Amino acid sequence: MSAKLRPSLLQRALGVFVVLALSLGAFLWAGKTLIQRHVERVQLDTHRMAALRTFERAIVPLSSLADATPPSAELVKREFLACSDPLKEQQREIVSERERRMNPCASSSQFEELACHLRVIDSKLAEMGGNGRTDRERTLNQTYAVSVERWTKAIRATQAPPDPAAPTEGGTVLGDKLLEKVSCHDAMAAARQLTANDGRLLTQLAWRDLTPKKVAMSAFAPDQMVKVTDQTLAQRNPWGGVPGCVYLGDGDADGRLYYVTDRRDGNRSACTAMRPRNIDEKNLAGAPNLAADAKLAAGDAAWTVPDSLAVMLADLDNVRLPGRDLYRAYTEQPKAQIVHASMRSDAGIAVAQPHGPNELERQKHKVEVGFNVHLTIKPETQRVVQQVSRCYAGDKGVCQLFGLDGDRKFTDFTKQMYEGAAVRMAAVAVIDIASGKIEALGSANSDCFRQEYDGPGRNQGQCPDLPTTPHYEPDRLLNHALYTDALPASTIKPIMAVGFLHDAEYRKKILADHVGEGFTRLQDELKSSDSAAFLDRLFCKDKGWTNCHRADDVQQAATLMGWDASCAEPSFRCGRLDVLFGVPGESRVRPDATRAPLGASVIYGRLMTEPVFDGRSADFRVMHDFTFDAALAAGCSRGDHYFGDSKNRAWRKCRQGHFSNIEHEGWGQGNARATTVGAAGMLARLAAAASGQQTLRLPYLVDRMSDAHADNFDLAARQFHLADPVKLEIPQADAAFILAGMVSHKPWGVPKGTRSGTAYQACARVFDAACGKIDWIAGKTGTPPYGNDDLTLAAIKKKCDAVHAHKLEADEVEEWEASCSNERPYKWYVAVFQTDPGKPGFNKAIAVLTERNWYKSGPQAGKVHSPGDHDDLNVSAEMAFRIMARLRGGSAEAKP
Repeated sequence: MSAKLRPSLLQRALGVFVVLALSLGAFLWAGKTLIQRHVERVQLDTHRMAALRTFERAIVPLSSLADATPPSAELVKREFLACSDPLKEQQREIVSERERRMNPCASSSQFEELACHLRVIDSKLAEMGGNGRTDRERTLNQTYAVSVERWTKAIRATQAPPDPAAPTEGGTVLGDKLLEKVSCHDAMAAARQLTANDGRLLTQLAWRDLTPKKVAMSAFAPDQMVKVTDQTLAQRNPWGGVPGCVYLGDGDADGRLYYVTDRRDGNRSACTAMRPRNIDEKNLAGAPNLAADAKLAAGDAAWTVPDSLAVMLADLDNVRLPGRDLYRAYTEQPKAQIVHASMRSDAGIAVAQPHGPNELERQKHKVEVGFNVHLTIKPETQRVVQQVSRCYAGDKGVCQLFGLDGDRKFTDFTKQMYEGAAVRMAAVAVIDIASGKIEALGSANSDCFRQEYDGPGRNQGQCPDLPTTPHYEPDRLLNHALYTDALPASTIKPIMAVGFLHDAEYRKKILADHVGEGFTRLQDELKSSDSAAFLDRLFCKDKGWTNCHRADDVQQAATLMGWDASCAEPSFRCGRLDVLFGVPGESRVRPDATRAPLGASVIYGRLMTEPVFDGRSADFRVMHDFTFDAALAAGCSRGDHYFGDSKNRAWRKCRQGHFSNIEHEGWGQGNARATTVGAAGMLARLAAAASGQQTLRLPYLVDRMSDAHADNFDLAARQFHLADPVKLEIPQADAAFILAGMVSHKPWGVPKGTRSGTAYQACARVFDAACGKIDWIAGKTGTPPYGNDDLTLAAIKKKCDAVHAHKLEADEVEEWEASCSNERPYKWYVAVFQTDPGKPGFNKAIAVLTERNWYKSGPQAGKVHSPGDHDDLNVSAEMAFRIMARLRGGSAEAKP
């Protein structure tokens, strides 16, 4: 038997090669079949891109065209004769109304339709070249138009046989771009795309005129004026991650829940799959997030979405959108593994636990999804609040939806106003007293108000000629309930009353000083908004102006009612609140967490504070020095510094350095500031204390967050999450006493011996004679100072010209400069009310801030509406009464 031959070196090498080849094949098969592959997060529609890029050679300066006549159907037909997929003369006999609404150029002739699209493009290019364009920042250097001949030449170039020397892979090179073959119907679709949405895509293209010269030389061909970049049609790959949903409320009484969407309801399948388990799919509806001035039907779900919601929730995009670093930190590692580095404090201590993968099964694929946001917004409350806001800001169609078009008094009033608007701006916040949840954020403004900050400037004749100069400040148009702050004026009187009652001895005097049966003098001063009497109390007139600590007590009361957070030390966050989670100022839930929390910081409430340095400063702190000269206070109380003819002399024109700083705060002026959320939240704490509640969260907008399986997920529970409730330290008896004095809609002599409430006229407008019997509303008006009250627009112009020409006395300059530049004619109304007649106590808080409008006609022509705080209608109070009437079941408003 012969010996077994050993394999040669070559045979062994071949064997190793075969094994490696088989192993590699098995590995590739497993990778393709068993392993989840990475999916690109951004993809391009290269077919549509090729069609759009044919316009890069077609858009030329208008001056270079020999024939600048608008494109006609005959020209299009002649140029497109050689199409392999020819356009048709009669594709359809009748164009439906629906199709015409979707495509204004729709026609029975495709030649005429394409010619129409080209004319629209030319018109938009003319605007962008400066002919009628209002956005001057994007004006092109010259006017451009589409050369139909050059366009069809570019289209035919994509259909020509490829150059053998160019690696086209089935496409054709045009200029420096590799294009797919473009058919004539593709070209028509590209023209239609350029005209959609008022030609918005044209403004997003890269223009040579708007590109730095050095960049343009390398990025554009010598005769190329426009470029279609990859970013033009870049879109999120549907397999690369799905944004988390934003849900509104937790289901109404009928179990209905809304999610924020667009008009196409593109995220319905994802939001349906991730909805709370207690919500039936049939009770889930999409609420489009539309422009603030969109025309909506009465029952449209878009009413339930607060304006500027994307801005409010912008910080949460870090976890709501897959691909963001923080989202990856939560989802890339399993829960059992080490905490991600970005979730550690500077000391290395974990401040958050990862969630692990957050995925949905979609068409047999696992897709990453962002975390869902559940808002506290109550859809039906938001609907009522937003409709009232839009109606009062001049939207007649919304007034009709709300039923106010038949109110004769309201109609007669608005007919006299510029734009037919009761107010120029409206901000409304509604808060649930028991929980602190923000249930509605209403925001609206008139067209003239918008022009002041978003252009084109001011429509003369249609808008009042105000002393202020229009400025491009689009941030001033964000949701006014959160982003517009104002001097709180007399709305601080409940805070001051809490401070006055803090002194046990003075409290006895207050409770014993009656003006009528069961009604004290302090309550009467609240009811009638007697600012002079409140200043007398603040500076201790009853004690001969000496040994006075009440300003300090008022400052402490402001803190108890939620204001002045983070003001103990100088900070630009003094008096601010993270409105998403109800976390005040600079608060860190955990002291070793130095990373700033996710949230949305807004002005909440500030009183008895001062800037760190003289003059304008972003950093504020609580005031420390409340000392004052007794003789000075007595003189101010007598009105020694006032030389006018008004009967109300007390505390007017009192300008005495440090003392006046304290006095201004007592007026609700000076450095005091509040938003409607802050004003409503302040009063909610007072009402909660009156009901015996022990704690209350500061107002918050995000109820919770959930994952793909509808399970709650406490984002970085040690770092940014729903804040803990804040203890209520206002004595229950004091809170109830103050609210009893704030039933300010009562007429003169109700209760007996008291003055008329400052909200009585507004109440009577809404409820008629029933107003005096209403005991389920307790509120307070407020009117910040406005130096142009009682002046016509012509008189204001004359006064402000004198300011600018330096023709005023020294003691007038400061006051008049303010009224010619910074002051706005605001009105406040804040209240707590009861929505369920069967339950005791107040359960909702509301605050309304408006900018008053100007009379265009009538006996008050040229003047601003409702000067002062007495003897005239407080339109903010009227709005609040209409809202409260609708939210309280069975309450009938006044009939016309």
